[in-house]
Amino acid sequence: MDEARILRLEEYIRRVNAGENGFDLYHVFESDITQVTPMETMELMNRRLEKGEDVDAVLSNLEKFMHVFMTAHKKYVWPQPDKNDFIGTLRQENDALIGMLEGLRPTILRRDHQQDRDIYVSFLQALNPYNIHFQKKENLLFPALELKQKRFEGLKVMWSLHDVIRQQIKRCAALFATEELDTKAIDTHIGLLYFQLYGSIDKEEHILFPCAQELLSTNEKDALLEESFEYGFAYITPPVKPQSKKASLPAGSFITPTGTMRTEELIAMFNVLPVDVTFVDADDKVRFFNNAKDRIFPRSPAILGRDVRNCHPAHSVHVVLDIIDSFKQNKENHAMFWIPMGPKFVVIQYFALRNDNNEYLGTLEVSQEVSEIRSLQGQRRILSWEKPGG
Repeated sequence: MDEARILRLEEYIRRVNAGENGFDLYHVFESDITQVTPMETMELMNRRLEKGEDVDAVLSNLEKFMHVFMTAHKKYVWPQPDKNDFIGTLRQENDALIGMLEGLRPTILRRDHQQDRDIYVSFLQALNPYNIHFQKKENLLFPALELKQKRFEGLKVMWSLHDVIRQQIKRCAALFATEELDTKAIDTHIGLLYFQLYGSIDKEEHILFPCAQELLSTNEKDALLEESFEYGFAYITPPVKPQSKKASLPAGSFITPTGTMRTEELIAMFNVLPVDVTFVDADDKVRFFNNAKDRIFPRSPAILGRDVRNCHPAHSVHVVLDIIDSFKQNKENHAMFWIPMGPKFVVIQYFALRNDNNEYLGTLEVSQEVSEIRSLQGQRRILSWEKPGG
């Protein structure tokens, strides 16, 4: 990276945000703007966060600066991924989404919303699998890059963009759920969603993926592809799953005053529990999660060692940090939330872990889907293998 260019571009961004004429400033900084690299762009986002701008502020004018930098990004030469490696499968998913967007374009231009209601509804429903794509970025690629270099904390801006798009999809779906269609609102929000999706793809193709290709080794990308199978693939045929290179579990026993278990027994016990368990240590790093059969919130080994601040969307991470801070200060030991999620009802609990001297060891997050438990009535005292209500 060119540190001098980054400093000059920081000044350019600062002056644009201060209200100076963007056209005039472009010509002042044209040489730097037309040579900026994807890695430098990532560093610029990170420095804005380091200097106190919140994620929403960075996101609010991100599109403007990405548009200005796009000429340099498009001419940047980077090692292209194999079609069926981790980055390649993400690109295939983007290609499929581009096809869907281009297929919708004639409908948007026709502007006959009542006649085309079913087309729009089908399109919005077809976007649901693309959330798999977002989750693989958030839970696999982002942590892998953050462990490589500090500048990738700026990726929380991209995570916020995911959340903006998710909300925009819901907003558009709600517009078509009414009997009388609001034509003006549909024009506005469908158009906004269209450009948000294209903008997200551009940021991946011209910033995120080039950085990932340059930093991640073949083995690291193979590991990420293997973990991708826990999430699935949006719109594409799954590639061949790489052979695991993970070491076998060490032999040995887990010995405590209340009993002894072999390692494989302990792991099996955690994995059979009907709850999601995640442990964050005293340094706010994720150290363990169980592999429950029907996890509510996706987890993968890429999250291990990741700072908990980067494991939650920007709009909600402050809640988790408030909980952990209260635990560290010994003000509280437990926090509890419950959230309806479609047909599911999810209870999320946080527990402070302390040793015999009451010293803080970390935080345990436990999430459970309890809709079946909430529906129980009467009693069952006789053995039955049927599910309640079955």
